[in-house]
Amino acid sequence: MKNPVRAVGLLSLCLWIGEIDAVGKEQGRPVRPVKPSGAVSEDEASLIEKQIESERRALKNIAEKIEAGKNKTTAAQKEETSILLELETVDRTVRLGQQESAILERNIKKKEKGLLIMQRDIQNLQKEISGIRLTLSMRIRDLYQERQEGFLRILFASKDPSDFLRRFYYVKTIAIKEEERLASLRVKQVALQETEEKWTQSRQGWVNDKAHLVQKLALIRLEKENKKKILTRIQNEKALYKKTVTEMETAASLLQNLIDEKIKKRSRIEKGHAGRFDKEKGKLIWPSDGKVITSFGRQRHPKYKSYIFKKGVEIDASHGEAVRAVYDGTVVYANWLHGYGMVLMVDQGGGYYVIYAHLKKLLVAEGTSVTKRQRVGEIGETGLAQGDRLYFEIRYQGSPVDPLMWLIKR
Repeated sequence: MKNPVRAVGLLSLCLWIGEIDAVGKEQGRPVRPVKPSGAVSEDEASLIEKQIESERRALKNIAEKIEAGKNKTTAAQKEETSILLELETVDRTVRLGQQESAILERNIKKKEKGLLIMQRDIQNLQKEISGIRLTLSMRIRDLYQERQEGFLRILFASKDPSDFLRRFYYVKTIAIKEEERLASLRVKQVALQETEEKWTQSRQGWVNDKAHLVQKLALIRLEKENKKKILTRIQNEKALYKKTVTEMETAASLLQNLIDEKIKKRSRIEKGHAGRFDKEKGKLIWPSDGKVITSFGRQRHPKYKSYIFKKGVEIDASHGEAVRAVYDGTVVYANWLHGYGMVLMVDQGGGYYVIYAHLKKLLVAEGTSVTKRQRVGEIGETGLAQGDRLYFEIRYQGSPVDPLMWLIKR
């Protein structure tokens, strides 16, 4: 007489041993982390995405203006296409690429964390399945060695009906445990398969993001090379240089108008730190640690022997280096400006304004208050800048003054 409990348990185990062997052997391949150039938070990512949309709209408008210039009939008219507008297009394209790269790097880092978690889950599931498999394999071996007499010997060794019932309960409990192990194995196998599929999909997304990031970085490098070519042409072609100087004079007039507008507005609503900034002459901290490469005042071009008047100073610095506020004040302008790139203007009170230009990134918005030594931006090469540098300017009642007379000696 065959024991039905044993028969069912042994049959189930034999059927399932095939499924145990079919457990996916695909191991989770290790993910090599990408070293982020500056990971961003959820809030920063949301802000960057809004800025990206704004940059795209601005780029579209600039592209339309450039195209309008190129579509003019005569060659002479075609030369009227704004050099500063072309430079701003390059700067904005680079800026857009950098913002999109920051989002991609954030997504890559997030996916890497998810992949590592799933990889650990896969390893844990494989370990648990291996443990169940070993237990079931040992049980099959025991059943095979006992043949048909195992459970029967236990039951027929009963001394009385009560003992038989206890032994039957024991055999039944063993069978139930075997079924529970098999059910657990089934659940873990399904979980393993689903996790491996999810890992594969997530890893493919990670690979795609990395490919997009490489493309974005290549585009940024290409645009920077394009800007270098434009700047080289300006220095080597006299007509183009004169045209650029004329455009910069126009841009300087726009800056002057902007400052005059702020002065008029302040005269109606006097606030801030009036009467204190003028006491800081010769005491202001430096906005960056670099050396001065272009001084204030009348400058002569070494090749064309022509003169221009510099209303501020240029400070050499490293790309992305912090720009510090030289004094407490209120930000009255934080945006792009032809020729100057990304510009930050701070109202220092008492008719004084400080301008930081050629920035890579703005860290404060218009209308916000800043304090001395606060990080307000990052140095870049936007606008008519030949390399990473900070353009620094101080104005009093709209007129430029020599910043070196205000900064502390070093």
